[in-house]
Amino acid sequence: MGKYANKKVPAYFEYKYGINFEAEKDFLAKNGYLEDAKPTGKGDAMIEKHQSVIVSHSKNSGHNKEIKKVMEEIKNVPPSSDPVNNNLVGMNLEKDGNVDAAVSLYEYNVTHRFEGSHPYKRLCIIYRKRKMYDDEIRVADKAIQNLAQSNRKEYFRNRTVKATNLKNKAK
Repeated sequence: MGKYANKKVPAYFEYKYGINFEAEKDFLAKNGYLEDAKPTGKGDAMIEKHQSVIVSHSKNSGHNKEIKKVMEEIKNVPPSSDPVNNNLVGMNLEKDGNVDAAVSLYEYNVTHRFEGSHPYKRLCIIYRKRKMYDDEIRVADKAIQNLAQSNRKEYFRNRTVKATNLKNKAK
């Protein structure tokens, strides 16, 4: 039965998702997704196919430490061709403490001239915290080039001035 044989099914399945765990387990077994309470090849294929759903529902639950551990170990998340998705994944990675992976997604968006301010702002904040003033200035300059809104450009001009002053003080 494996390492979960004697474990109690978390109550959140019923309360959060409205799932009767035992009935769902029986359904999965009858339809070839589980055998002896373990996923079959068919079950593994469905887990792989729907990994993003599984992760999004479990990483903030506090109940699945193994998935949290795997998420923390991810170092390079491949960027999506959808820059908004990169920003959303980046935000989640930051929440999970994987700031380096978030930085790579935000940098991808900056390189591809994303027109929204999110990746530029997050990178400037991260680089300031890390005292990486040259990178902050580089990203702020890219924001000034790529953003259409003049009020956003002013924000990044101010960041450039502040980062330059901090850089000069650090010398």
